[in-house]
Amino acid sequence: MKVTQALIDLIENERKVDVEVHSITVYRRGEKIISFAVAPYDLSHKKHIYSVSKSFTSTAIGIACDMGYLSLDEKIVDIFPEKCPENISENLAEMTLLNVLSMNTGHENCVMQKMVNSPDPVKAFLDEEVQYKPGTHFAYNTGATFIASACLTKRTSCTVLDFLSKHLFSHMGIECPKWYSYAGISEGGVGIHMSTEDMAKLGFLYLNGGLWQGKRLLSKGYVKKAVSVLSDSALNGSADWCAGYGLQFWRNAREGYRGDGAYGQLLMVFPKRDIVVALIGECGGMQVEVDAVYDFVDAVENATGAIDYDALSQYFKDFYKPFEINPAECELFGKIFDLAENKCGFTQVRFENKENGADIYLSTGSDISKISLCSDKWENGTLKGRYVKPVLEHLTVNYDEPFEFVSSGVIENDKITAVLRGTNCPHKVTYEFALCGEELKIERNGNKNDQHLYSFSGCEI
Repeated sequence: MKVTQALIDLIENERKVDVEVHSITVYRRGEKIISFAVAPYDLSHKKHIYSVSKSFTSTAIGIACDMGYLSLDEKIVDIFPEKCPENISENLAEMTLLNVLSMNTGHENCVMQKMVNSPDPVKAFLDEEVQYKPGTHFAYNTGATFIASACLTKRTSCTVLDFLSKHLFSHMGIECPKWYSYAGISEGGVGIHMSTEDMAKLGFLYLNGGLWQGKRLLSKGYVKKAVSVLSDSALNGSADWCAGYGLQFWRNAREGYRGDGAYGQLLMVFPKRDIVVALIGECGGMQVEVDAVYDFVDAVENATGAIDYDALSQYFKDFYKPFEINPAECELFGKIFDLAENKCGFTQVRFENKENGADIYLSTGSDISKISLCSDKWENGTLKGRYVKPVLEHLTVNYDEPFEFVSSGVIENDKITAVLRGTNCPHKVTYEFALCGEELKIERNGNKNDQHLYSFSGCEI
């Protein structure tokens, strides 16, 4: 099989199980053999990759341990003595940095939601009851990753982002990364924005035991421990989430290990085959996505030929095709509406006709954003406001990030539908503006991100 056909089959197979692939980078036997984005997405887009952030945090901790700033055996209470509760429980007293990274802190469940609702997230973590002896109970805990990030900041006076920029990214050619912070601490478990090429470089580093182009950036011992089974996750759901957990890396059910993030972000490493696959996309259930990648790795392992990017671009040109807008008058054109109180903070919307499309202006009072629609073309744009960019709301305090996108849509007599495909996150968001008598109804659909399903209304002025 040709490499080009293997990639076509992967993207087609993912599509059959309702997975959108936006971009993918593949290393095989030390060589980058694929780096491709399906239009309108681009390899330069750095997107929120959700919990793949955890694997980058782990890497920062590994480097910090190698440099003597931290030790995996250190007790968390010894790193933050000033934030501990007055009465330290036996279980809390025993919790180590190793427990934090391997998701066996002893907590029953994730505590991040309580942390982001507190002005002092570290103290909120330490105040939370530790129900089990650390090391005996696996619970996927984004709050634990935040604490790992906080440990590094406490000892180095750097955020994880700044630390990695100096000690990792600068050596690997990873430029202009962004990472959400809270209370001066990189969120750790979520929030980093990367391209598939950036992600693949991290996988390649681990595949090569911590070496990057002959230079050691991370100790071989840390790499080995990070991708081994340190926690039993056998009761954690489907096959690839039950195969065990290391230091912010999952073990794969069939072979190798991975970092993964909500809604379909994958960094999969297959040491026996000497292959790394990084994929950014959007899906609901991730097991079907992982299964398709396994089939792809089977195919690409011995596939031949160089990738034919022209053929790929032609083949996939209609996958995420912009809408054709037929010239038509719309009752919304030229009208301005004051909006009822809504989650985004939009106060007013204005609709303007233009040749082959429309411009929609959304105001928050302090900012005006434009959604531009043009026939057969994706238009770049940025929405400003609160909750305009899809996030996992219970895992972050960063609700006011701008949503960068490309837009297309449909214009009808009494309705305009705008489809926004994120370029700084993996999500598609649809806005439907419909005139109902004299009232404007707005429906917002976050596609796979069901936290972005809501509606609001407005009255013409």
